Amino acid sequence: MKNSFWTGGAGAYAKGIHEEYQGRLRELRACLKDCQTLFEQREVEHAIAAAKAQFKAKLDGIDDMIF
Repeated sequence: MKNSFWTGGAGAYAKGIHEEYQGRLRELRACLKDCQTLFEQREVEHAIAAAKAQFKAKLDGIDDMIF
């Protein structure tokens, strides 16, 4: 998702962030099923945790934005 002006305010922005996050989680969970080694599995699990943290940070930062 690009950083740009969002019409619809904070709710529309949060919805866009949520849709982006769900798409990313689908991709990562599909990769998790394809892992051949424990190392690959740990890497994907780390990427999932990072995506969750990024999503939370974006949602927490909405109050600081001007729409």
